[in-house]
Amino acid sequence: MLCACAALLAALAWLWLGAGARAWQPPPAQPPQFDGLLAAAPPLEAPARAAPAVLLERPPFHSSRRPPPVAAAPSQAKPAVALDKVRFYGIVTGPALTTVMAEVEEQPRALRVGDRIGEWELAAVKGRSITFSKGGERHVIELPYVHTAPASPAGAADAPPLPAGMPVRPPQGRPAQGMPPPSSFRPQF
Repeated sequence: MLCACAALLAALAWLWLGAGARAWQPPPAQPPQFDGLLAAAPPLEAPARAAPAVLLERPPFHSSRRPPPVAAAPSQAKPAVALDKVRFYGIVTGPALTTVMAEVEEQPRALRVGDRIGEWELAAVKGRSITFSKGGERHVIELPYVHTAPASPAGAADAPPLPAGMPVRPPQGRPAQGMPPPSSFRPQF
């Protein structure tokens, strides 16, 4: 029995290691044959099939079996936005970018010089004044400061509330506690 196992092991080793001449060789590469594929492909310009008139007159998937009414073409001209309906919140100024924060048609927007609101183009931002132009007409909007009373030592509970949407002017002098000095502030976009 032991001799039979040894003979079997020797035969397997010879097949594994010694049959190098009869080792598997990959078949040679064949070029692709596109002729059969092109013949089976549908023609590039298939004739368009028109829907039968019966289906157009009485559509099967409408509950009334009547064609839907033809809608009027929507107007291409968008109504102009008046600048008095735009709510301006403030100006963000940085070393390379100046942005006006506004609410146009109930959507917040960040406007840069050259951006448009309806027919008006933002022409310039200087200090707290915003200049818009339309043709030869110019309109300047000056953003007001909101003056706040200094906080009482007892706390800010008795301070008057600020109007909503108005920018707050920082107090003159040293910055508030916990605020970084102005030179280290950089807006993040």
